[in-house]
Amino acid sequence: EWVKIAVNHIITNFYDGLTFDFESPLSVNDPRNDAYVMLVKETNKALKDIDEGFQISVCASWGPGLPLGIDGRAYDYKALADASDYLYVMQYDTRSQIFYDCTAAPNCPLSISKLGIEQYLALGIAPEKIIMGVPWYGYSYGCVDEGGGELLKCSEENNQIQTCHLKLVPFRGVECSDAAGSQIGYENIQKIINSSPDMHGYNITTDVRVGYYQKTKHFNYCYSPSNGPYPHVRQLWYDDPESLTAKSLYAKEKNLGGVGPYRFDYVHPGTDLGDALFETLRVFKEVNGYSRVAVQK
Repeated sequence: EWVKIAVNHIITNFYDGLTFDFESPLSVNDPRNDAYVMLVKETNKALKDIDEGFQISVCASWGPGLPLGIDGRAYDYKALADASDYLYVMQYDTRSQIFYDCTAAPNCPLSISKLGIEQYLALGIAPEKIIMGVPWYGYSYGCVDEGGGELLKCSEENNQIQTCHLKLVPFRGVECSDAAGSQIGYENIQKIINSSPDMHGYNITTDVRVGYYQKTKHFNYCYSPSNGPYPHVRQLWYDDPESLTAKSLYAKEKNLGGVGPYRFDYVHPGTDLGDALFETLRVFKEVNGYSRVAVQK
């Protein structure tokens, strides 16, 4: 019944397909894993019976992380890939569960991106079925004292900190997570970098630094909210054209099906900032002669 309703909705609204984005935790032996695969398979068949041009994709965590699964999502990824046209690998929010130092760090550095893709390929998933999802946004974290309590007040000393300790915000049984921060789109990140001290309450306090992870950038800034806590130090980690190009080149090297950002609306096409990010997708297209671009959610 669900499949019939979904197919009718797709046809009625002239969509070209459907993306499954189920992210609840399931253990390896949970029978709902088989049910999920069957749902994807039946939906794909129903659409293909109408028109071979319809497309089904399935969102997957940045890496399989089996047998426990990333965030407890121990899905049958090989079967999901076989049942669909594409596996959209969401290579962002990799710090949803932080098991080591509770400090600010990159959203998804190239090394972690490679690790996730290699793990999917090791499952026997065809590379052309994998779409590498990349972040067109970064994370801004409020820095707290090492005891994890109070936000650091803006001061000459605090503004220059290298390590930004985070407030403990649990996620699925782990006490530290990227939920301590907030997502900021690439275009708005550049507004912060280029703002004057009194614009939007931002005041950059360090130069943009290349982090200890490959090509990933970060900087500190003093944030003076119009309503809320006192002016405090924040650290912002983000991807930019350099790091995104490196990921597109890696996707090309592994013969993946494409590269797709989360999200397109974090920049405006036709602007310098927008064109710079879209160019990172063309890198993949120019080398491979084609490009599949997918959007999560």
